[in-house]
Amino acid sequence: MKQTTLWTYTEKGKTKMIYTTLDSIVALCENFDGLSKEDKAYVSAMLKTYWQAYHNPPPGIIGVGAVTYAEQKLIDFQLSNVGGR
Repeated sequence: MKQTTLWTYTEKGKTKMIYTTLDSIVALCENFDGLSKEDKAYVSAMLKTYWQAYHNPPPGIIGVGAVTYAEQKLIDFQLSNVGGR
């Protein structure tokens, strides 16, 4: 599975990605046991953010629009946490 990124940034000497799709987060879960406790919590929070947005979009947003809305909420979540975790 290919991980899709919007861009990368460096934090504490490590290059990190902004994940933009559900598939890219699922790809992270393939190595879930190899992640640190902090990274596991962050991946879980990203999944929760995506699913809550996907299943609760604003009125009138359905189908592909719900996916796009959820992906934007996923990006917003990550951007609000850059440097903060």
